[in-house]
Amino acid sequence: MTVRSLNLALAAVLATITPFAPPVFTQVPSAISGPIPFGRLMIDTQLGTEKQLGFKPPDLGFGFSVEKPIGSHAELQSSVAYSPDKKYVSDDGNSFRWGARVIWFPRRRFGISGEIRRSYLWTSQFEKSGWTATAGVMIRDNLLGAPGRFSVDYVIPEGCVWAAECLLPADGIQSNRTQGPEFYQEIRALSLAPGYTMRLGGRVSFYHFCDQANPLAPMPRTCHLADAMALTVRLEFGGKDRWY
Repeated sequence: MTVRSLNLALAAVLATITPFAPPVFTQVPSAISGPIPFGRLMIDTQLGTEKQLGFKPPDLGFGFSVEKPIGSHAELQSSVAYSPDKKYVSDDGNSFRWGARVIWFPRRRFGISGEIRRSYLWTSQFEKSGWTATAGVMIRDNLLGAPGRFSVDYVIPEGCVWAAECLLPADGIQSNRTQGPEFYQEIRALSLAPGYTMRLGGRVSFYHFCDQANPLAPMPRTCHLADAMALTVRLEFGGKDRWY
């Protein structure tokens, strides 16, 4: 089975999840009937592929993240991740990313989210960094009895392209103007011990991006469509609160 067919199959699985979910627009209770923890800490691992984005498979990722509920209507999240994935063009590479996300829940099971990310890539031939912004929605669902979250986010194109029109970053490299939807389903799959929970998840993303060109000579750029997928395993430290 090809990488593309695997991605499409996972996307189909994610698309079928919502029938298992309770009503999405249930009103948030006026009073909190369960404990809200100070925060949740996760150790994150990821295995997938970003071949069509120019990285040699497999796509490996390691990091940690924090979730901080603010009452019953909001949640703050932060994360850092490292990946040793190799770029095809240089046969080496290391990348690092950090991000911050805010989720507002106007209804108990439905949330609106916004995120900013900062990424860094180092290879033997070049170094690159840039900002990414996303906007999306999140649904608290339930898959075969396991509480979970399903999110859809859209990557908003950012960055400078032509030096005559804007200020290029310090590395002098054009923005790829990457954009597209990201789909992610996660569940609290297994309680390992009091305060320890294993989360399992799957992510499918579809992007439009453009190749590099001479930033001093504006001209049509060659652009591509790409997909990426990943399976995640996260070890959560914190209470199994009902506001997950």
